[in-house]
Amino acid sequence: MSDTPRPRSTVLHLAAPVKIFGDLHGQFGDLMRLFSEYGSPSTAGDIAYIDYLFLGDYVDRGAYSLETIALLLALKARQCARCIPATLLTRASD
Repeated sequence: MSDTPRPRSTVLHLAAPVKIFGDLHGQFGDLMRLFSEYGSPSTAGDIAYIDYLFLGDYVDRGAYSLETIALLLALKARQCARCIPATLLTRASD
């Protein structure tokens, strides 16, 4: 048994329903508003039957990039099967 993480597939196979969140750019307040408007992943809420997909660009422009990525990583650690960051890297801007 190895402690090395296995490579993940570049294609995600998810079953509906899925909540899809776009580029956050470190806007922690926007993430909180999205959770307020559309529901947040919690054990008392819909996390038991709905996947949450975050599409990337978690940090770069916003003043709260650290808080944003820390919350997403905490959600991933707590609900690893249901909170799915598409990637942990941000796209490079051209």
